[in-house]
Amino acid sequence: MSERSRWREWMAATDDELHKLTGLRSDRLVRWDYLGAFDDGLSPEEAAARAAVEAE
Repeated sequence: MSERSRWREWMAATDDELHKLTGLRSDRLVRWDYLGAFDDGLSPEEAAARAAVEAE
C-alpha cells in the first residue's frame, strides 16, 4: 500500500472517530496537525482524541 493510500485510510478513520467523540468532522478543525499526528505514528483514535481536546 502506498504512503498516500495509507494516509487516506488513516485520515478517514480519524475523521470517523472524531465525529463519534465531538460530532465534528476534521474539516471543521483544519488547524489541527493531522499530518503531523500521522507522521508521529498516532492511531486514528489517539489523533481524534487529541483533536477533540483542541476543539474544546
